[in-house]
Amino acid sequence: MHAFARYGFRSDWEEDMGVNDYRIHLGSVRTRANAIKTLIQAIKKKDPSLLPVVLSWELENEIYFVVDKAPYNVRQGTFSFKGKTYDLSSDNQVQESMDDIITNWVNACADTIRQADPEALVDAGLFSFAAVGRGGPGTLSKDRTGDNRVPARPIALLRSKMDYADIHLYAWRTDSESVSDYLKRNLVSIEYDTLKREAKKAGKPIMSGEFGIFANYLRKSPDLKIDHELGMECLREHLQGVKANGFVGALYWYYGNPDSTKEDECPPLSLFPKYAELITDVWKK
Repeated sequence: MHAFARYGFRSDWEEDMGVNDYRIHLGSVRTRANAIKTLIQAIKKKDPSLLPVVLSWELENEIYFVVDKAPYNVRQGTFSFKGKTYDLSSDNQVQESMDDIITNWVNACADTIRQADPEALVDAGLFSFAAVGRGGPGTLSKDRTGDNRVPARPIALLRSKMDYADIHLYAWRTDSESVSDYLKRNLVSIEYDTLKREAKKAGKPIMSGEFGIFANYLRKSPDLKIDHELGMECLREHLQGVKANGFVGALYWYYGNPDSTKEDECPPLSLFPKYAELITDVWKK
């Protein structure tokens, strides 16, 4: 416990906090951090030359808080952590509490991981506020969404010991919103202009650790086959926008197999090599 004492984590698990407690409960944080540390030690024991093969140790895919669990499910009173008290009736102070908690969580995990490998890169995946129907950080009282999640704020994590910002962005379009407009709305929601400027000052790159395209709007009646020509068009527009906004790289995400059904949302890249060719073509220019 001594190694984690300075981070101020709570020793007791609080059931009413749900997933929010993963960020402040000592046992949860320690287990996550030590699991990665132990894996690194095992790799070093087997073959230290394998360590550089790992791009980064991702603490969690798409970290978030939820607003239907304590302390954020009651917008009154106060909440305290590490000697600091936050007014739960204030959108700004609720956001500040989330920023402080998640930064502390990342730092504890990163410090533990680097005990085993001082040169290890550490990151955590993030989705945008707009992706879950939110306007941005500090907008809880204004948001109109059925999604209970609030993503961690990228700018806050720039101040943590995370090595780069990992923003997950997907191509999407509707009759009233183009792929480019959707991308812009998502970037605005994460304060992208400020994020890009602060990331440059901090010497931390920004990448898209997940990007891709969903099949929902690519299926055509009556057989609901995927319109891959439209998919290629949308993916190209999206990826060109990501690159133009200064992202240093992007990782394509997909799922599916030869037996994919019409319920699958993502065109499986393995079956459509033209998607891979498109990605290569856009990124090498």
